[in-house]
Amino acid sequence: MPHFIGELNAAFGKSFAGICKDAMDVLVDYSWPGNVRELRNILAKAMLLGDEPYIQTGDLLLEPFAASPMAPQPPLSEREVIVQALQECRWNQSLAAQKLGIHRNTLRMRMERFGISGSRPPAGSR
Repeated sequence: MPHFIGELNAAFGKSFAGICKDAMDVLVDYSWPGNVRELRNILAKAMLLGDEPYIQTGDLLLEPFAASPMAPQPPLSEREVIVQALQECRWNQSLAAQKLGIHRNTLRMRMERFGISGSRPPAGSR
């Protein structure tokens, strides 16, 4: 997991030092119906939405997976996390950036990279 945390810190401009003990216990006890990619995606969501310096238990969004371990939903991509934050903030980029824990300019660069319009939902989203 330290590899993913370092990689995601660089990708998201974050500085997480690791995972708190309680959160680590949750991850260890989880049945993991997916693979290593699922772990990376769960850590990515936790780091995008959580507060530094450590990933906390509440940052781990495992409920959709735990509710149906036989048919898990695919993990959200970075693009989907950004779109979700924008939707929850009614497309207010400043609020969405704050929610994601990134600078507004970083959000705008990622929106441009993923082809997300600043004024309306992108095609193909919910």
